[in-house]
Amino acid sequence: MNNNLPESNLEVKIKALLASREPDAEFAARLSKQLNQQSMRSERNEKRSFQLKPAFLTLSGVVIFLLAVLLYFSPDAVYAAVRRLFGYLPGVGIVNEDAPLRILKEPVSVTRDGVTITVKRAILTSQDTRIEYDITGIPAGAYADQEHASGCPLPEEYVVLPDGTRLNSYSPIPSEVDHATFLMPCIFNTVAGAVPTDWELPLDFVPVPPDATILPIVEQQAVETAAPSSTAGKSQAEPFTLAIDQFVQDGPAYILMGSFHAMENLDGWVQITGDIRIEDSSGRTVAYTIPEDIQIAGDAARQTPWVIKFDAGGINFPITIRIPGNYYTQVDPNLTFAIDFDAGEEPQFGQEWNLNEKITLGKYSILLESIRASVNGYTFKYKYLNNQAGAITMPRVQIEGFEIVGGGGGGGPDGGETTLEFRQIPTGKLHVVFSNIYAATNDQTWQVQWQPEQTK
Repeated sequence: MNNNLPESNLEVKIKALLASREPDAEFAARLSKQLNQQSMRSERNEKRSFQLKPAFLTLSGVVIFLLAVLLYFSPDAVYAAVRRLFGYLPGVGIVNEDAPLRILKEPVSVTRDGVTITVKRAILTSQDTRIEYDITGIPAGAYADQEHASGCPLPEEYVVLPDGTRLNSYSPIPSEVDHATFLMPCIFNTVAGAVPTDWELPLDFVPVPPDATILPIVEQQAVETAAPSSTAGKSQAEPFTLAIDQFVQDGPAYILMGSFHAMENLDGWVQITGDIRIEDSSGRTVAYTIPEDIQIAGDAARQTPWVIKFDAGGINFPITIRIPGNYYTQVDPNLTFAIDFDAGEEPQFGQEWNLNEKITLGKYSILLESIRASVNGYTFKYKYLNNQAGAITMPRVQIEGFEIVGGGGGGGPDGGETTLEFRQIPTGKLHVVFSNIYAATNDQTWQVQWQPEQTK
């Protein structure tokens, strides 16, 4: 076995950073969280126009090596080295600079019966594949509702190689393969026969040009300059802090990536309720856009990530960013409410039981109006009580003894629905348990100031 394998440039840089002093524990924890946050993940947008956007790439073996020897590094040097691992490639997204990278040669669209699917971008690494697409032209009546059978479940998407090999759409594609076909069996939540199925889009891949400019991502801890202002006029310690975590300079423009930092062990999230507003130091409004090629995956410590891009021409720094919203926290994880419900031995699709049962969890109540049978599960319909729309969430619901395999939900000003799907529809006498209700704070505004700093 040859143990004299060539080292990557990054490994050489890392070894050059070896130092004898112990790292600061707080720094090590923060670095670990940031590395985990930068792992590439993709989430399907549940809106009717679907997009899979490239986020941070999966950490390479070199980064794992870095973590393993973290305790031997100088904190400042390691932090700078890790910061240089990732960069921003305009039009593509955030990439690992030390890993081979291929992208989609050009966008591909297919239109059938007025419905168009467009694959806009693809990122291929040795670890995985990320494909971003849009769907347009779907008639509103094509989606499943209570009068139709269940729609297409979240479909398994595939990539077929020229030799016929079928891979999951997120699996790595061999480096020697520069052409594949993207397959989508059906469009999520559409009724059978309403729109075309079995979509095929031919994709061509090319290496990132060697002269492509990958812009550095700069870590920066800009945190809110004042406590959030609340419509209720309360003054108390808030569990979420607005922060700018990273920025990129793209010519005369800046891209800011931020989030809401949560208190440790907090079970909750921030909901942005309006447009982000930016002003410079002279009080002028700063126009901005939202980059389509960047998506940041949040985690328990950094909630509700956001990204903006603005042109710095004529701006007087620092700028002030204001974000309106509220946050939801769990009322009490130990609270439950249960009912017994007899579905009969052969519940029929669309069969509905009007219950008008008041579900009470702590000081909050919500009305369970009805339960309706679907193909393999049930839909629970709720109505808010006492003008609590927006003040609480619908509760989590489980049918005791049955494993949930899918579902979803949504709501409006009066109430909402939660659907549970099972491998087979539960029948007979069912014990239904409600829990995990979350309550919202009053509307408030977070703000943070920022100005550029030089990349070290």
